[in-house]
Amino acid sequence: MRTNDAAEYLGVTRSALYSRIREIPHYRFERMLLFRRTYLDTWVESHRVDPAPRIDRASTLQRPGASRVKRTGRASADSKKARALPAVTKERPKRERPLPPPLCGDDTQKDNWAQELEISRTDLDQMSPGEFTRAWEARNERLRAGGVFDHLDELWKRLGQAGIDAMTPSELIDAVSELRAQAARKEPLRPDAAGPGAPASGQPTA
Repeated sequence: MRTNDAAEYLGVTRSALYSRIREIPHYRFERMLLFRRTYLDTWVESHRVDPAPRIDRASTLQRPGASRVKRTGRASADSKKARALPAVTKERPKRERPLPPPLCGDDTQKDNWAQELEISRTDLDQMSPGEFTRAWEARNERLRAGGVFDHLDELWKRLGQAGIDAMTPSELIDAVSELRAQAARKEPLRPDAAGPGAPASGQPTA
């Protein structure tokens, strides 16, 4: 999907999407950005914040009539003991930072990434975030050099989005080479060339 579609899918503006573009896996074709729905879902899932444990405030309130201080100003033994105990501070739950790829992906996402990089799942699991980023950039450069980005429209018309998603970079580059070979075999028709049904040379026409 394009940038506008991705921003609408996430419920954010384009500027907000661009501000987080380094965190979201995407495809860059010259100045055009494309996103996969599964990548966006995984990125959103990595930002999930679990709710803090609920505290029963009713149990912490003092029951009516318990440990009351007499009007004379003398506190009961229970209230003195309560004041002697250290105050319990409520710790604020810490918000964990989302893990970068490939650490944040589920099994399906990691299988897709391994296919895109043309490596085994074991090799992907052993990659650090920095190694993954460099490998992904090298993959994009390889697709760019193979002409895939220049022939996306032809590939979409021929294979469809599902067909493109199922292919590895090597298969996409081979598909582009086949498109170029087919285009080279199609020679333009010369103006003086006889079309189908045209009379033979020297034969008079009606």
